[in-house]
Amino acid sequence: MNRHADIAGTAGQDAAMVGIWGVILLVCAVLAGPGAAFAAAANPCAPSRNAITLDFTTKASQPIYNNRLTIAGIRNLFATRGQPLGERHQKALGVTYVETMLSMQAATRIKPQGRGFCVYLDRVEADFGWDRMEVYVASEYKPGSCEYRMVLDHENQHVGINQQALRDSAPRVRAALEAILRDQAPVYVASPDGAADRALTAIHGRMNGSLDAFQRIIAERNGVIDTDSNYEAVSQMCEGWDGDKKAPPRKRP
Repeated sequence: MNRHADIAGTAGQDAAMVGIWGVILLVCAVLAGPGAAFAAAANPCAPSRNAITLDFTTKASQPIYNNRLTIAGIRNLFATRGQPLGERHQKALGVTYVETMLSMQAATRIKPQGRGFCVYLDRVEADFGWDRMEVYVASEYKPGSCEYRMVLDHENQHVGINQQALRDSAPRVRAALEAILRDQAPVYVASPDGAADRALTAIHGRMNGSLDAFQRIIAERNGVIDTDSNYEAVSQMCEGWDGDKKAPPRKRP
């Protein structure tokens, strides 16, 4: 069994009074082993007589809640996660941070062919969904307070939206992966070392369109609750925002 795992993207939703942010971060290293020189040559491998078996699992990790970071700490969280701190994030009162992933591993068969080897994928195991979901509410707002409840409620709406988006998107992502595997040819290499990783890297690259569509769905759905009118309504529910009667004003980006 050869294993290849990639983080396919990360996204986050800001708390009440702050808008949504998201970014796709692909980490996909192509392993250029000794067999790579054969990639441009004609493939002498006979097509496989057996379809590649796909074991597809949807991962929906439950959120981890954190009330230990201050507002400044939440701001610094953007930097530690490699995200730029924009103007609309300066006064984040909480954040839902999500790591999306499509990881794959494969079982292979190897057959000598001429001066090289034919590597066939027999089975692919794919995990799609959340590798980790974290919900932060600034420590200035203590559990049980009105402000804490309002921020937490807003973040839990993001959690629910993300979970529903995953349920809706998983069948489409699976269908896209199945179509790619039906079209997957054996890989001809000089050395079988790392061949499964190269094949899965190429498959992952062909899945980018489906993963991009998933990110767009998440962004669009979360954007529905990240509106000026919603923030204004939330701000009127409590009196302890930053010691004022209302939450900090929010400017559109």
